[in-house]
Amino acid sequence: MNAKANDATGWSTAASGQSAETSPGDLCALASHADQLRQVGGLQIAALGAAEALHRKPVARFLTALGVAVAILLAIAAVAAIAASML
Repeated sequence: MNAKANDATGWSTAASGQSAETSPGDLCALASHADQLRQVGGLQIAALGAAEALHRKPVARFLTALGVAVAILLAIAAVAAIAASML
């Protein structure tokens, strides 16, 4: 092993100019993290597909209008709160 593992974290580093060695545990953790990212990506793709399907329906237009109205009301409330705090 060229690079020493940090005793507190167990990670090795190549910051000292030497090559870092990857342990089987590191590779397992990396594979697990990559699997989690793939699952999240799949959920996002499914959500985008569902949103696109809803966008084609009149209900989606109503929900969009409602969302915009709520956003505008929240913005007005935020500006009013800021103005009140300046007084």
